Amino acid sequence: MQIRCWDDQCVVHALRSGDTHLVNGLAAQVLLAATEGSWDLERMAVSIARQVGVKADQAFLAHLHAVVGELQTKGLLSRTCFSPN
Repeated sequence: MQIRCWDDQCVVHALRSGDTHLVNGLAAQVLLAATEGSWDLERMAVSIARQVGVKADQAFLAHLHAVVGELQTKGLLSRTCFSPN
């Protein structure tokens, strides 16, 4: 997967499918965290919230969960990523 960002817009090229997607900066951060092996959604939420200067509250966690769902729908994340046990 290749990711290129400009401000808060990022282009993600999925090497397997050959598809290219436009995502926001938060989605790109989720993808980068996932490729680095960070599969704990709550821990990742705290880390990303700190990076972007927001509170890692339930609303942020819910938003992050929605972003993960979108990325899974686009085929950029496996359906098993961040799934409850």
